[in-house]
Amino acid sequence: MERSGGIGMKAVINVVGKDRIGIIADVAMALKVAHVNIDDINQTIMQGVFTMTMLVDLNQMNGSFEALQRIMTECGEKLELSIKVQRQMYLLLCTRCRRTLNVKHEQHSRDITNVSR
Repeated sequence: MERSGGIGMKAVINVVGKDRIGIIADVAMALKVAHVNIDDINQTIMQGVFTMTMLVDLNQMNGSFEALQRIMTECGEKLELSIKVQRQMYLLLCTRCRRTLNVKHEQHSRDITNVSR
């Protein structure tokens, strides 16, 4: 099987669904089988809806990133949960783009305000 390869490869996993006993254990077991380590985890229950975000380390992962996405999607379907896996690099780039767009929007708003005076 192909390994993830890169140094410091991380992903963010989001889990959402109806709360029940054992969700964290079931998701962690699927990650264990794929040799994915959980670096950080945050979970809460809002009005009976379970939400969890995990930061995971992919450096010892068995298989490809796409295979992990399939495994976690299948796990979510079996558990009646929504499970999404995204590369951390992608999320960092999106955050940077959003920040850049916000700055440009603020500059544009100031320019419009200055012109209308």
